[in-house]
Amino acid sequence: MKVKNEQLRPLLDEVLPDTQGKGGPNCSEVIGMVRAVRAKRGQRRVMAAAMVVVLGLITFSLMQQEWEKKPAKVAAVSLVKIKPEVAAPSLPSVKRINDEELL
Repeated sequence: MKVKNEQLRPLLDEVLPDTQGKGGPNCSEVIGMVRAVRAKRGQRRVMAAAMVVVLGLITFSLMQQEWEKKPAKVAAVSLVKIKPEVAAPSLPSVKRINDEELL
């Protein structure tokens, strides 16, 4: 069922009231409104990106300060002189003895 334009007019008047005798904004006004909304959205995106960059730089600088505070773990090198081991006194050489010497 096709609705006639006269039946839709009261509904349109409720939604879009006719304030100055014209039906609504013309083409250039609509384009201007769209550009303004896009510009605001673009500004928000730029501000959000700038905030992310600033927070990233602050975080990086704080982390770098923490890294500088911690001493680097370096293997300790000993400069102590090692004394050569003294050879254990050798046992006296074994002497073979016979039965007569044993008694």
